Amino acid sequence: MPLISSAAASRGDSRPNARRPTAGLLVGDAAAWIGGFVVAVWTRFEFDFTGAHLARAVGVGLIAAIVHAALDTARRRCLGRYPCGSFEQLRALAGTTAVAGALVLVADLAARPRPVPPGAPAVGAALAFLVMIALRAACRRRHERSLRPDAATARPVLLFGVGAAGQGVLRAMVSDPRGGYRPVGLLDDDPATRRLRLEGVRVLGGRRDVPAAIARTGAVGVLFPAAHADPDLIREVRDAALGAGATFAVLPPVRELVRAGVTRARDAEIAELLGSEREGSDADGAPAGGRVPGDGQQRGLPDRIRVAPDHPGQSRRAAGTPLRQRAAPRPAADPR
Repeated sequence: MPLISSAAASRGDSRPNARRPTAGLLVGDAAAWIGGFVVAVWTRFEFDFTGAHLARAVGVGLIAAIVHAALDTARRRCLGRYPCGSFEQLRALAGTTAVAGALVLVADLAARPRPVPPGAPAVGAALAFLVMIALRAACRRRHERSLRPDAATARPVLLFGVGAAGQGVLRAMVSDPRGGYRPVGLLDDDPATRRLRLEGVRVLGGRRDVPAAIARTGAVGVLFPAAHADPDLIREVRDAALGAGATFAVLPPVRELVRAGVTRARDAEIAELLGSEREGSDADGAPAGGRVPGDGQQRGLPDRIRVAPDHPGQSRRAAGTPLRQRAAPRPAADPR
């Protein structure tokens, strides 16, 4: 069962961007190669840099850009594509840039006369690689910002704990563009996490800083995504959150969420095949009655955060729905 339900996730709006490079990236790569060779040749000649040097640098840079585009196209067809700005794409970009620079260097050494100095291909490739990294980082940043919840409609919340469970919840929240809640701060008692920033969200302190963090960020609730937490810690954080006028919720361990989601796999339903959204329904088709327990439910607890059952096989029913009444026993037949 997903931790945070949204229609966007069901339609795949939060999938990594694995489309072909856009025309903007191709033009940017070409400009990076041309600019890299121009700068490399200029640093070689400095004040003796002439128009002929500029023309040859632009020409060699354009050839390098064409070679790079051809190598990148062949690599994508053979090995596949990667999300824009991902580590895999940057690693592949480094290899493609190195091969393109080496080919241009060999061609430059074999040419008579040489169009550019021997060191220009290496320097130009390095400069072009830095510019192309910056372009892809900007592309990834733009994509990630498009997936974040709308600040005008989403309610701000704090997350206590930046372990594996907390980071999983954080990634799920910042990648849901239609999510009703957005993290505005992190809390953790570990001194090593001070001033740490994850997914653009900063750690604001520990348990003693809960009221100050709520007042500073305007958060309306505190989520506690901890697998195994000390009951005293939970009570202390809960009291601090409620005392500051915010809600409090404890999320189940990640392994229970995954286990419940895997064991409750089912066939697609008609409503899903037709594209209608089933907001407020759990994986069994029943209304989401498994809210997070505590005072927060009456005080505006997140209505999209649902807790997995204590046991995977445990059944659920909607809150307020009466159990099926047993049929009354039939009266015994009259012996007469």
